[in-house]
Amino acid sequence: MSKSSSPYDFIILPDKVSFLTKRGIDYACVFILDEETKHLGLNVKAPVYQFVFFPEKPQSESSYKNDARIHLTVVRILQDFFAKNPKGIIMYFCDDSDSKGKARHNLFEKWVHKFNGTVPKKIMLNLSVELSSIHISLLINENHPEIGALHKAMKTQAEELKTAGKPFTSNIQ
Repeated sequence: MSKSSSPYDFIILPDKVSFLTKRGIDYACVFILDEETKHLGLNVKAPVYQFVFFPEKPQSESSYKNDARIHLTVVRILQDFFAKNPKGIIMYFCDDSDSKGKARHNLFEKWVHKFNGTVPKKIMLNLSVELSSIHISLLINENHPEIGALHKAMKTQAEELKTAGKPFTSNIQ
């Protein structure tokens, strides 16, 4: 259990990191080793983890009122991940099948931006590609030896989509 600089205590379990909010919502954060990143053109040696964050039980819309402690807790969980896995890469994507993917992605981007401002040089690079209904971000330590290759791979993916005439917009930072 972590109590240092996290508004909500979280429990590290074998398959997830869990925390309970003041409103009684139990959240899970899961890091899944992604063996299939080659399809995204991410030909890297470092392990790539999908980051999944969700309430354990579906809640009513009114249950999700703004609670800044949630994002601060998620940020702390991400900090712990990178402290233990400095060469790890996190891939976060939002499916837009429920028409809320872009909003979730924007919220996560906002959290990461705040993270960059409060923890200098920890997670510095944020690559984003919006591919019709999937929003993807990669989080990586700024000193990662493959940071240049990842940035190039994302730009290559965007160029391949453009050449193939597939509808997309991209924001690669």
